[in-house]
Amino acid sequence: MKEQGVSFTMKDKKLRNSVLTIILLLCLATISTGCGKRVWPEPDVSEEKFALEIKEAKLINKCLRLKIYIKGNYANLSRITLELEPIGPQGECPACPFQVQQSVVFELDTPQIMRKGADLYIKYCQIQKNTDYRVRVKGRNVYPALPDVISNVVTVDE
Repeated sequence: MKEQGVSFTMKDKKLRNSVLTIILLLCLATISTGCGKRVWPEPDVSEEKFALEIKEAKLINKCLRLKIYIKGNYANLSRITLELEPIGPQGECPACPFQVQQSVVFELDTPQIMRKGADLYIKYCQIQKNTDYRVRVKGRNVYPALPDVISNVVTVDE
């Protein structure tokens, strides 16, 4: 009987080397995709932000009444700060920067605050008599990492 041996031709060796090379390259590609800089995922904060705009500001019966429109995600407003600047006897200076003289923080469940969807109403009665004011509001987001939002400045005449 004749023994049967396995003999590889040159063509078979090249094919085997090509297959091994491809397998090695695929393994390296798989391993190398796991390497590199890793970064924590960041939320899309644009969906969590809001802006504030004072639409109306009046003095009625010695009380300041504001109507504020909340543009954006108004559900994320956690509290509001009313900032006041009394206008002195020399009158208003529109070009002057706003300087807070008095600020009052309101939680949204206080009686001075009323909310209807994206509209917020503030009633504040502890103001000086015969005094005009420049007013703005500052809103705090429920997410502490997001900065406070500041509204436009309006003038309220008595």
